[in-house]
Amino acid sequence: MNWRPRGSRRAITTCRIGRKARSGLGRLLDGLFRISPPTALIFQEAHLYIAARSHLADRGIAAPRDVSLVVADDDPSFPWCRPIPSHIRWDYRKVVRRIVSWAKNVAQGKEDRLQSGTESKFVEGGTIGPVPGRSGG
Repeated sequence: MNWRPRGSRRAITTCRIGRKARSGLGRLLDGLFRISPPTALIFQEAHLYIAARSHLADRGIAAPRDVSLVVADDDPSFPWCRPIPSHIRWDYRKVVRRIVSWAKNVAQGKEDRLQSGTESKFVEGGTIGPVPGRSGG
């Protein structure tokens, strides 16, 4: 899916990569950086972030110098990384409990339309920087 906000020169592209498509990640990243390099990449899962960061580093592309990188999940390895990845920290256990509760209710024929959310915290880390080629201000 591509989305281009009004007045924007860059599209936001979302891509799904299955666990069996490991080789596809490198090809996808190479394609993204070939013509019009993105200014930021957001990864849903830590393992994809780690693989992408390694792939980009092998090509001389570093965060935050060349691209900002964010991952939408926390990982126990992040404190060991330099710079620490910018990421979102949230308690997945509350989400799992709600899903289990919903599944039990539906299995028992009960209507369950309760909407819920979970608190999260953005941890800026060190992988976000200014847009390359633009001066701040």
